[in-house]
Amino acid sequence: MDFFEITPNPTHTLLKLKNGFQMVIENNIIKITSNVIRLTSEQQLNNYDFKYSEPESCSINNIIIESPNFTKILNKIYSIINDGFKIKETPTTFNLKIGEYKEKGFNYLSDIGISYQGKDANGTIREIYRQSKHHNILISIKIKLSDNRIIQI
Repeated sequence: MDFFEITPNPTHTLLKLKNGFQMVIENNIIKITSNVIRLTSEQQLNNYDFKYSEPESCSINNIIIESPNFTKILNKIYSIINDGFKIKETPTTFNLKIGEYKEKGFNYLSDIGISYQGKDANGTIREIYRQSKHHNILISIKIKLSDNRIIQI
C-alpha cells in the first residue's frame, strides 16, 4: 500500500497513486511501477532524448538551484570548477575557448574566462554529467522528458 494514497468514501474507496509511481496495464494485468528512471552512468543518457525536456529540480553540492534549466546548471558547474583550463582539459564535445569569443552561439563566462558554444539539451546534459563526474561535484537533477517520464541523475 506504499504506492497509494487511500481515501475512503461511503460508496467507494479512492486509490490515488503517490508521486513517483505510475500504473501500467499490460495483457489485462495492472502493474505499479516507478515513473522515475534513475541513471547512474553517462552511457545510460544515450537511451533517452532530452529534447523538449525540462529540469524539475536540481541540487549541486547539496545546494538547491532555483528555477533550474540546462544552461543555468552548466554555468553553475563551470563556476564551481572556476578554472577555464581545467574545464577545457576535461573530455568534452563542447567547443570551449579560453577568453572572450564573440562569434554567434558562444556564451562568455567572464568570472572564469572561458567561452563555450551552446548545444541542444542532449549535448548539454552530457556536458553537465561529464564535468560534474570529472571534478567530483555532487549533482542531483530530476528531468521531466517530453513523454512525461522522469529521469533522475
